[in-house]
Amino acid sequence: MKVAAYCRYSSDNQREESIDAQLRAITDWAQKHGHTIVATYLDEAKSATNDDRPRFLDMVKDAVHRSFQAAVVHKLDRFARNRYDAAFYRRELRNHGVQLISVQEPLDDSPESVILESVLEGMAEYFSKNLAREVRKGQHENALKCRHNGGIPPLGYSVNPDKTYAVNEHEAAAVRMIFDMAAAGHSHADTIRSLHNLGFTSKSGKAFTRNSIHDILKNEKYTGTFVYNRSAAKDLDGKRRHRQSKDSSEIIRIEGGIPRIISDETFRAVQARMADRKQGGRARSTRTYLLSGIVYCGICGAPMIGSKINSTRGKPSYAYYSCSSRKHLKPCGNRNVDAAFLEDLVLSRIRNEIANPERAGEIMDEIEVQFNWRSQTSAQAIEASKMNITTIEAQINNITQAVANGMFHQSLIDKLTALEAQREDAVAALAKLSAEPVYAPDMDQIRALLSSEALTTAETPEDLRRAIRAYVTRVVVHPGEIDVDTVLSVAGSVLSPPASDKTFRLTRTYMRPQK
Repeated sequence: MKVAAYCRYSSDNQREESIDAQLRAITDWAQKHGHTIVATYLDEAKSATNDDRPRFLDMVKDAVHRSFQAAVVHKLDRFARNRYDAAFYRRELRNHGVQLISVQEPLDDSPESVILESVLEGMAEYFSKNLAREVRKGQHENALKCRHNGGIPPLGYSVNPDKTYAVNEHEAAAVRMIFDMAAAGHSHADTIRSLHNLGFTSKSGKAFTRNSIHDILKNEKYTGTFVYNRSAAKDLDGKRRHRQSKDSSEIIRIEGGIPRIISDETFRAVQARMADRKQGGRARSTRTYLLSGIVYCGICGAPMIGSKINSTRGKPSYAYYSCSSRKHLKPCGNRNVDAAFLEDLVLSRIRNEIANPERAGEIMDEIEVQFNWRSQTSAQAIEASKMNITTIEAQINNITQAVANGMFHQSLIDKLTALEAQREDAVAALAKLSAEPVYAPDMDQIRALLSSEALTTAETPEDLRRAIRAYVTRVVVHPGEIDVDTVLSVAGSVLSPPASDKTFRLTRTYMRPQK
């Protein structure tokens, strides 16, 4: 008989070796009874209290094809630990002619076996729920001592051998940056872009997403408050509902229970801003940073983020852009730059030198020069690539002729192999060059962009912020000067960051005022 083996271990203090022992027992049983194992399904660190087990579901799905006549488990509790799932999936298997066999609990179709099977399944469910209760009891005691209760700790924290929390300074820099940018009114997209440019990743090593940024900003632990048992219980399908909270009376909160990363003031400001955005509005004190996401440090290349010092004791408030690397990683010595000055400089650059009908002809001439240069450069590169291929093929022919004339030597064969590899690379390079078109500028579209009134008709700071991006893709702040990089595309819109031949770059440098 052809059988399928199913093995599983949960995270309840079991290890991967548990699966090896189960599979060994099933293999011995199959050999003893003359059966053939045609498929093996393994679920690691998966609970049997629900059906969120990928390989288990694969086994049930594969039963439709009738490629095996029995599903074999080490014990019935490996198949399911609640009676509903046990009965449901056993019926699914039987409907496709597949029986369930337990190596340690051999049962037949007799009435006595039906009763014994029900008892075993009931005992498995009791064991699972009792174990869960004991585990929760231990976790509750751990929580009262502010100890880690398993799983992956939040970004910014590591776990000591005694299960207490410690600050991971590299990750904590990313956390502080996320909160600072949120408090300053930056969007999640701006924050994600800045984190990526600085090389930060999530705890799992993946890129940040809007959801991960949101979860970090809502995590009270960063204020030094230990929080446990906050998430609502699983739903009827066994799915977690971590975005839903239990009643406050059920949640354990211990202030000062873990090291602090974020101040209470910053955390409250961020929560207020998030609540305001959720309601569809903006905080009254919000300042829109017009260059957010396109201004960079000229020393380390990191994004510069907008910040604000509120007015105190009669002193006016002060908004500025600062290097995110200097603020969070502290390797950069670039100074802050006044936000109003920098924004006025960029707007002046656009109004006077780009969106200026009087200069449209001059700019279009400059774009045409760039286009002609690119066309010539592309043609030269293609011709050079063709000549390189011709030279290589001539060398290959010479060596081939020499070997044919009896001049066989291993060094010639090695040289021939190397030349053939070079020819393949050269042919691939030529194909790539030939496939890359040099885009001709659409002068009508460019003329329309140069005469656009988007800046003068902007009614809100957000409108103005979007309008700036129609002209500027990058502003680089150096200690003594500022580069404003504007890029026009042949389609009449902006490509940011500029990374293709579809863009035409116009750069101007301005002296930075010294304090």
